Amino acid sequence: MRSSSLSVTADAAPYAKQAARAVVEAMDATGVRRLVCQSTLGAGDSRGNLNFVWKRLMFGLLLRKAYADHQRQEEVVRASTLDWTLLRPSAFTDGPATGAYRSGFGPDDRSTTLKISRADVAHALLAHAVDGADAGRAVAVSY
Repeated sequence: MRSSSLSVTADAAPYAKQAARAVVEAMDATGVRRLVCQSTLGAGDSRGNLNFVWKRLMFGLLLRKAYADHQRQEEVVRASTLDWTLLRPSAFTDGPATGAYRSGFGPDDRSTTLKISRADVAHALLAHAVDGADAGRAVAVSY
C-alpha cells in the first residue's frame, strides 16, 4: 500500500514524525515558540477513548503504521522545548463547522461519537494556537 496527498495507508512512511522534527527544528532556529500539532485520538494516553473497532481493527491492523507514526510524532513534539499542544481529533467527517465539539475530555471517556468534521478540527487548531492555556498537554476533540 502507498500514501497519497489524500490519505495515509498502512504502509506509509513516517511522514508525521519527519514533519514534526522538521517543524520543531525550524521553530527552534527562528525563535517561534507556539506549536499546535495535530495527532490522532487514540495516541498516547487517549487509547482508552477508542472502541474495539478503532483499537483492534483500524489502528491495530489497517492503519497500524500510520498510528505508530503518530505515536512517534508525539514523542518528537513532547521532547521539544516549544510551548506545544497536541490536538487529538477523532475520525474526520466532511460535515460543516458546528463549534459543538467536545474538547479536553479524559483518556477513559468512551461517550464520544469518535467523529468530528474537518471544519471543527480546523476551528480547534486555531483556538488552541491563540489560547496557550493547554501548552504542554494533549487535548482530545470529538463530538
